[in-house]
Amino acid sequence: MKLSLQVTSVAISNKLLDLEVRKPSQFYRDYRGAGEDEILMWQNPEGDVCLDNVNCYTLSELAAMTIPAMEALEKQEGVKLDPPQELTDMINKTIYSMYQPDWMAKMLIYLIEEHKIQV
Repeated sequence: MKLSLQVTSVAISNKLLDLEVRKPSQFYRDYRGAGEDEILMWQNPEGDVCLDNVNCYTLSELAAMTIPAMEALEKQEGVKLDPPQELTDMINKTIYSMYQPDWMAKMLIYLIEEHKIQV
């Protein structure tokens, strides 16, 4: 499977950058205007990062950010956190699709935009 289908898309990666999600990723695009297939790999993702680089998160990297934050929020509020119906419908339709990183990223974007979590 192409690497571009295993990491967040250009649009989603740029949106996460706009939301100041700066957690290191193993993969990145060199600048905002890079194409879907213009993905580079860090030898050491903890190393020097250029602010123009756009992280391309894998599903496991997104899960490591999103799931603990959701669990903490649910514990704090004492209720189960339900994503918006539109997102739930999309997840149900694409659960086995190649675009899983994007739907996990959309949940992360929703939580940040709704000021429910900080990453």
